[in-house]
Amino acid sequence: MILSVSVCIAFGLAFAVLFLGYLKIQKKQTMDIAKRIERINLGDYSLQIDRNSEDELSLLDNQIYRTAVKFREQAENSNKDKENLQKSLSDISHQLKTPLTSMMVMSDLLKDEKDEGKRNEFLSIIETQLDKMKWLITNLLKISKLDAGATEFKHEKF
Repeated sequence: MILSVSVCIAFGLAFAVLFLGYLKIQKKQTMDIAKRIERINLGDYSLQIDRNSEDELSLLDNQIYRTAVKFREQAENSNKDKENLQKSLSDISHQLKTPLTSMMVMSDLLKDEKDEGKRNEFLSIIETQLDKMKWLITNLLKISKLDAGATEFKHEKF
């Protein structure tokens, strides 16, 4: 009887030690996953999967890794889109200066010009430059809407 009680106690203690060890491992894995999620929240998407087992926490870790990869791709695409928008805005801004300068020169020349033919030529040039500016400003506003998220591209194959 004493032997069977001793065996039961030994098995109980062994089971308790194993169970506590398992809980400690699970806690460490859970803390590792929490740290990975925190790094993702801070914008660090360079995560590596350390283990390839099939337990629940490893499956969760794999899903977190996939999510981080998608977040990284989206962030890279977003940065490229912003760079392209900035280049377009800068280009349009530069292009607006040319017709504006031309109209200012033509306006100055128009003030002093007595010849009706020359005056009409200057007015025609100013109208052409105004049309260019109108087109540029319209596109500038469209790009600003895209940048602000008020408009989205419609992707179509053609």
